[in-house]
Amino acid sequence: MVGLGDLWNAFVSYIYELLIPFKDPPMSAIFVVLLSGVISIISTLSTFLVSDVNRIRRYQREINRFNKMKQEAEKSGDRKLMAKVRRLEPAIAKKQSEIMGLRLKPLLIYMIPLIVLFAILSGFYTEPVAYLPFDLSVWIPLFGEFLGSKTDGLFGISFFAYYFIWSFFLSTLINKIVGLT
Repeated sequence: MVGLGDLWNAFVSYIYELLIPFKDPPMSAIFVVLLSGVISIISTLSTFLVSDVNRIRRYQREINRFNKMKQEAEKSGDRKLMAKVRRLEPAIAKKQSEIMGLRLKPLLIYMIPLIVLFAILSGFYTEPVAYLPFDLSVWIPLFGEFLGSKTDGLFGISFFAYYFIWSFFLSTLINKIVGLT
């Protein structure tokens, strides 16, 4: 009788076979960039499907206006303006937390598949997916060693680090383009 573990192992082996052309750099780097782009697009689409995007945009504009007012109050030292800022702070904090909740809602849609995907890919990409001509552990002293390792004079960056760098960049860009930031 075939057990659940056997089915899982067969599924993972099948996925690994499909990914063999993307195992080593530069193809692994290209694959991870494309993967992070697809996941960022799915994240953005799910935000549009399950969140009130107009409310997010409206609150974001209000928060931006508030931040400009706060900067102006601090810069000018205007007491009346500073009093207005203090009076508005609780409402703005509430809107910021509501935005966070609205942005986390779509996570429920794709979190489980994402965990499964990363469980599979972390077993596949045990070697660096890309190499950088500079040492990240020097540039980012506290976290650089967690991002990868030095290899033959280059810095080999791990799957997770490379994915999250690109994911942050692409999701920020996509959200900017569609007006979510």
